[in-house]
Amino acid sequence: MKSLHRLPVPLVVLTPRVSRLSNTINSARTAWWAPRSANRPLLRLQLGGKGKYTHLEHTSRLALDVWVRLMDDPVFPRDPGTKEFLPITALDLSDEPGNLRALVPFSKSFPIGKGVGVTTVADLAAHLAAVTDQELLRGTQVAKVLSVGGRKTEYGRDNTLLDDRDLQGILRAAGCERLRILALYQHQEMRTRMQRLLAYHFNRPDLTDDATD
Repeated sequence: MKSLHRLPVPLVVLTPRVSRLSNTINSARTAWWAPRSANRPLLRLQLGGKGKYTHLEHTSRLALDVWVRLMDDPVFPRDPGTKEFLPITALDLSDEPGNLRALVPFSKSFPIGKGVGVTTVADLAAHLAAVTDQELLRGTQVAKVLSVGGRKTEYGRDNTLLDDRDLQGILRAAGCERLRILALYQHQEMRTRMQRLLAYHFNRPDLTDDATD
């Protein structure tokens, strides 16, 4: 969540990331459980142990026990004589992903890039707008400020920073409709020089005609 200039409410910025799923729960440390109802939250489970001794971490087991009792949403049929929620049949996740999914042990997540990632971001944005009933914030890319060594000027005019074609887009991105410049001067020749310089930089030669008014 962040705040931006001229926006009265904060923004929520979502960055989608992906992680690899494991085909077995052996030695996994994180698992996800999807309840039967799509309106209920996705449950994040912590696992402990290694190999066939992988089990739910104590706090996760207690929380899952409370969930089952409150929501009447059984997770797994318990094995006779055990209080564990993960029977031996849950160790194999090689079939189509079901309600229980485990992450590859010690896996890392990677930011989504181009290609399929663009589609994923677009789908996520559409889903977010539909769920929250909020319009997405859209921006327009403007010219980037170059380094001193990379800037190119023509007779002192910076075509990148003062491009008249992008000026309106820059003003709209800042939430403004017009640009007003307040210049202080002591003598009329100073005013004339400043007006002609601004007219030159903003590519408005027609304004130089009024510089002597």
